[in-house]
Amino acid sequence: MFELAPEIESSVRDYAAREGVSINELLARTFPPRHSLPSPKALRLIEAIRQWQAEDMTDDEEELDRRDRERAELHANLNQSRQNSGMRVLFPDEG
Repeated sequence: MFELAPEIESSVRDYAAREGVSINELLARTFPPRHSLPSPKALRLIEAIRQWQAEDMTDDEEELDRRDRERAELHANLNQSRQNSGMRVLFPDEG
């Protein structure tokens, strides 16, 4: 139980009544759980990402080297484009 000053308790009761909800509902809306479960949509997205990661898994050294070169080229191009525009580079430790 909470111990509230009478004027605060009265104010909360009045507000809940004006909103047409119980005090519990008002508090639940005002203070939602911090660690709620992911929504079904978020779970589908998580599963899709896991599936893509599984499909992309490889221990082929040539493929891994190709991916590293591709990533390095992308980062270099992004850095160059941003430098040309007077913006800070995104990947300062590369290139």
